[in-house]
Amino acid sequence: MVVHLAGLSHVPTCAKDPELAFRINRDGTRFVAGELQKVAGDLYGGGVFVFASTAQVYQAAKGEEAKTEALFTEDRRIEPQNLYAETKWQAEEALRGIAKAGRLELRILRFFNHTHKTQSPDFFLPHIYSQLKAGKTEIPVGNLDIRRDFGALKDLLAALEIAVARELPGEVYNVCSGKAKSLRALAEGLAKRMGVQARFVTDPARVREGEPVSLAGSHELFTRATGWKPRFADESAFLDAFLSD
Repeated sequence: MVVHLAGLSHVPTCAKDPELAFRINRDGTRFVAGELQKVAGDLYGGGVFVFASTAQVYQAAKGEEAKTEALFTEDRRIEPQNLYAETKWQAEEALRGIAKAGRLELRILRFFNHTHKTQSPDFFLPHIYSQLKAGKTEIPVGNLDIRRDFGALKDLLAALEIAVARELPGEVYNVCSGKAKSLRALAEGLAKRMGVQARFVTDPARVREGEPVSLAGSHELFTRATGWKPRFADESAFLDAFLSD
């Protein structure tokens, strides 16, 4: 069995170097799965490949949907939202081709936003955490008046443990908290927990034009198949998990 989590996941970094992004995310995935297929097929008659994909392969919320709360399920139309998502979708397709050739069981988990204080400060909440930890009181941010589905690393690890330990009836599952969280509440809640009176200043370079108001994922399919449920779904519990050791 292989659990393939390696990859280039920072969207702007992928956009800056598409060749590198495809080489790592698509071609690297294809290589690892091919090697597992050869080794596991010869020794055990087959192998299991658990792949970390992304919810960004789904069509973005547009029009009226973008003005309310969009809920992404596994049957949503596939339309990669950026180059990073395209690399992950092409990796999924490459894996399906390998699996069809035989001797490989494929389990694709489409992750939403999972984060922890140890993550790179390139990402939203770790950026704020690193600034607060450094004693900064004026912190550049993007649009805080939106809501996104953020999940705790502990919940993600629990989902991966289940995906490894059990047989799954389907191939693709969303893994998410199931709740859209206010970015402003997360930023202000983190500052309060860290004892810093911070001021969040909008940096135009961090604002994405036309961003949907609220996005959340549905983990109903994975929950029905495995019994897994996120333990840190609400904003307060999530922040506690984000700061945990």
